[in-house]
Amino acid sequence: MTPTTRNVQSFYDFLAHSAEIRNFIYEFAITAGTPDTPEGDVLVREAVPEPYATRPWKFFGLTQTCRQIRAEFRPLWMRSTSIRLMGLEASVSFISTFMPTIAEFKHAPERFTIGTQYEIGQDSQRDITLLFRMNALCPYFCISFAPFEDIMGRPPPDERICTCCEQFFNPQTGEWSGTGIEEDCTCIPSDADLQDRADWEGFHDEELIYMDPLYEIQGASEAWWRDLQDNKISIYMTASLVNLVPRFRIVYKARRLKNGSSRRLIRGLRDGWGLRVLREDYDNVKFCVQYRKSSEARAAT
Repeated sequence: MTPTTRNVQSFYDFLAHSAEIRNFIYEFAITAGTPDTPEGDVLVREAVPEPYATRPWKFFGLTQTCRQIRAEFRPLWMRSTSIRLMGLEASVSFISTFMPTIAEFKHAPERFTIGTQYEIGQDSQRDITLLFRMNALCPYFCISFAPFEDIMGRPPPDERICTCCEQFFNPQTGEWSGTGIEEDCTCIPSDADLQDRADWEGFHDEELIYMDPLYEIQGASEAWWRDLQDNKISIYMTASLVNLVPRFRIVYKARRLKNGSSRRLIRGLRDGWGLRVLREDYDNVKFCVQYRKSSEARAAT
């Protein structure tokens, strides 16, 4: 068999550039957009002559080269990337897989958009602490939530928006561009575009209402974020067959009980964290204290 030969001049010695020049190239790779692709080309199965592939993640290939370029570029690429995940469990799995150490949290993605998918049943409990620890340790990292249908780019499952009007709403961007309605539109009333918008917003509210406590956490005090950084807090989510909606349990890991009861300690922590609203306005949030010596969790409400 004749050995394969390659033209060595076809390879570009990127590492021959100085670190300063490479950083300029990395900066361009982060800010440059993906090349425009003519409509329909995405579905073509035939091989194309171009020596590159059009990808939505910009210059992702730089993260898959040699170790040195990967080490230099991957943190920059991660910090400028927004990722959509199907649910909280998927977000924790992503973190533990791609950022297994706390030191890597400083190179977290720019944003997670998390869907409303979750497990139901006896084995549904999930530890979602990692997500909020990364939020505490990485100042620029943002969390937002969206209905599962948004994450997957689908309309509501109960077809509140008729098929002729779906085209005017982009679930990925959340933008409504209803410039007109088809003649055979089945939406009601006559100003159907406005009605559809209201129905879609209502669907969003219904899907996300049980995630509202996690929005409240984003406005917590510095004391809350310090305790997360120091690994003094664990957050769990579960959904039983009786209560199908997700429920959240916030556990504070204390060394020992000082003065007063666990109930008093919880009240003080909630006030210090600025999260009293979680107790007053939400039925699906529970605070607990776990004493490290006895490992016994004492619930306080």
